[in-house]
This record gives sequence, C-alpha cells and structure tokens, in this order.
Amino acid sequence: NQKEFMYATGAMVIIQKLSENQARSEQSSQRIFDKHSNDVTALSFKKSTNLIASGDIGNNPTILIWEANSMAVITEIKTQGIMGLSLLEFSPDGSNYLFALSIDPKNTISIFNCLSGALAHRVTGDTCKIHMTDFITVGINHVKMWRIDSNQLKSMKCKPNKTENQKSSEDQKKSMDLKILCCAVKGKDVIVGTAEGQVLQMKNIVGQMQPSTFMPLPDLGNGLGWGIEAISVTSDNVFIN
Repeated sequence: NQKEFMYATGAMVIIQKLSENQARSEQSSQRIFDKHSNDVTALSFKKSTNLIASGDIGNNPTILIWEANSMAVITEIKTQGIMGLSLLEFSPDGSNYLFALSIDPKNTISIFNCLSGALAHRVTGDTCKIHMTDFITVGINHVKMWRIDSNQLKSMKCKPNKTENQKSSEDQKKSMDLKILCCAVKGKDVIVGTAEGQVLQMKNIVGQMQPSTFMPLPDLGNGLGWGIEAISVTSDNVFIN
C-alpha cells in the first residue's frame, strides 16, 4: 500500500513502514517475517484477503502463506519434485489457488490449493527461459495463455501471422525471431516487451488466442535499443523497465 512495501533479503521478508512525512525519516519502522530456512526468492500479495505467499530456493522448496498484519502462518506447503521458486501468484479470479513457477530446466508450473496446501496440478513449461505474468507465458515468437479447467491446467499458444516482410531463408528467419521477455494485458490485447527493446501489441487474443500480427506501438517507433525486462499498463499509459 502507500505506507508499506515488502521485499526479501536472505531467508527473511521485510515489511517496511514509511513515515507520513518522508521516506527516509528515522521514524520508519519494519516488521520481519523469519519463518523460512532458505533464501526467499518469490513473493506475492493478495490485497482482498491481506495474505502474502513467500517461497524459497533449493530442492523441494517451502511455500508459506501468511497474514500480512499478524504474520501468522495460514498454510505451509512442502513441495516435492521441484527446485527453487522464481515466481508466485495468487489466482486473480478470487479462487483459492496459488500459481508457482520453479527454476528447474523445464520451468515447472505448479498450482496449489491455498487452504489445504494440496497440489492441484503440475505441468512442465519449456526448456527455454520463460517469463510469466499471471497465467500467460511468453517466449520466442509466441504468447501462450494458461487456464485452470476442472483442476486441469490447459494452454493455448498464439503465434503471430507472417508479415509481408517475412524473409524466407532459415538464417534470415532466425534473425527475425522475437525474443519476448515480458508482457501485460490491456483489455483483450497483449502488449509485450522484447530483448531488442521493442514494445509490441497483439490485438484481440485474450480469450480467443487466434493468430495475430505483432504491431509496434506508434509512439515508440522501432524500439528503444535495449532489452525490456518488465512492462505494466493502465488505461492511458504503458510503463516499461
């Protein structure tokens, strides 16, 4: 919120409270969550329930779901068969699911029940490095949407249509590959950021996942010239890092 923020350092999660006067005031205080035994590598906050999920590194990492104010642990999940966690995300539709992405070579995706800690479903991702936003994965030349349907994790991959400038030789095709690092959803459109610094938009694919051409945002022209690691959108603006 506007008065507190959280971050991980080592095996601890710090909730930092800022004074109302200024961020660097000596009156600033912090609360420490220290229930992990290994370094914390993933965090997620669910505002509607004031719950935090934290996950650590190592084989068979632990996920703890705890209340932000009291810091009382609600659910402890002892994972099996995966390596350390790189991302946690509560289900955005209000259901009691927690999404977890691990750092093993196949980027294993696990879905846990937040209340019981039971594993609802698990599927391997891709051997290539992938970046996640909610239940969307992005990679080379594609956007993939994941859904939970009757405790089954399903996916649909959307590849862009070939443009008139698409080159024919294999070497030329490789040079045309879009290495997508991050994405954000705006209505039914998906906006992506690439390793080459491009910000591109695929229109009307959320819920449809039909082939769609990647189109550059007009204000950014041919790109920024450096890789885009994070992207967020509002109704009026696109924020990139």
